[in-house]
Amino acid sequence: MFDFDETIPRRGTSCIKWDSVPEDVIPMSIADSDWAAPSAVTDAVAERLRGHPVFGYGREDGALHDTVIAWYKRKYGVSIEKSWLLTIQGIVPALASLSKLADGDVLAGSPNYSMLLEAPARAGRRMITSPLTERRDGNRLTYEYDLADLERRADGGAEILYLCNPHNPVGKVYSRGELKAIADLAAAKNLITVSDEIHCELVYGAEHISYVSVAPENSITLIAPGKICNIPGIPIALAVVPNEGLRNKVRKTLGMGGPGALNIAACRGAFSEECDEWKKALVAYLRANRDYLEAELPKRFPKARFPRSDGTYLQWLDLTEYGADDAQKLIFDRARVALTSGDGFGGTKSHVRLNFATSRAILTKALDRIQEVLR
Repeated sequence: MFDFDETIPRRGTSCIKWDSVPEDVIPMSIADSDWAAPSAVTDAVAERLRGHPVFGYGREDGALHDTVIAWYKRKYGVSIEKSWLLTIQGIVPALASLSKLADGDVLAGSPNYSMLLEAPARAGRRMITSPLTERRDGNRLTYEYDLADLERRADGGAEILYLCNPHNPVGKVYSRGELKAIADLAAAKNLITVSDEIHCELVYGAEHISYVSVAPENSITLIAPGKICNIPGIPIALAVVPNEGLRNKVRKTLGMGGPGALNIAACRGAFSEECDEWKKALVAYLRANRDYLEAELPKRFPKARFPRSDGTYLQWLDLTEYGADDAQKLIFDRARVALTSGDGFGGTKSHVRLNFATSRAILTKALDRIQEVLR
């Protein structure tokens, strides 16, 4: 019904992922996918284009909020209220702005999403990082928060805690128990918690627990359709903020106009029930890609270490034992595959992040090239 094996040429489309590398390079770095947006999204945008020719400044859209409320209930069994929702222009700009919610520092686990780690500096604030506990079993890695370390670092001046769930880049989907432990610590230390959940629908076998269902009293949960529906070029997101006082503070801190009419239309289509079957098919394809990677990595790269990606379409790889001072550069220069260097995520230059949201044919070709270099 949906053909995710189709290769859609993206060069020459003002595409940062494909147009920023030479033609002989396979790009697997930038976190978007190589598939067309679902018809539920494109039809909604086309209908808005036909329906009215004026595209002025946007504002909160009640119909969009109703769609998101229904999606939360349908997808996660969580009831949220319309008054909790703020429509914003995107998660990355929001992360920078929300760093100014308090006068103190921002705290986050590391490794973590590079733009999340860099956000406080863009707002004149300091990022404090708490290293995630890494455990090794053969070539497999697992990660979890060191709550004692997190608590100790929170005492160093932090007033805001940033989470990424599902976790970019290590692919971890946090359990309710793990989130509850973090929420209890945040409450004890009076931390405002911001949970980036842009990958929430990209999970494989695990259950995504939205932070708003664990700790609604002092939290901001950020959701967006950009990853699941491959529309980051039509930026829009929503902040779920149950606490009225915090919500008013968030609205004042963000200080930005609402997304435009086409962005709102795309978002309504993405969160609509009409998009559910396409999403299921996409996640099934990505899960098969994930399983293929898990089977191939130990055979092709026996010295590599990696976690299981239970969420996102990103694979974190530790190539330390291959001895490359800069694994991303080596693979780019010699294999002609563009990965993302791990140092921007709080890892090292021996770490890389691979985006497997592409056709199996392209994924296999990239692995073949990398294998020839690392062999």
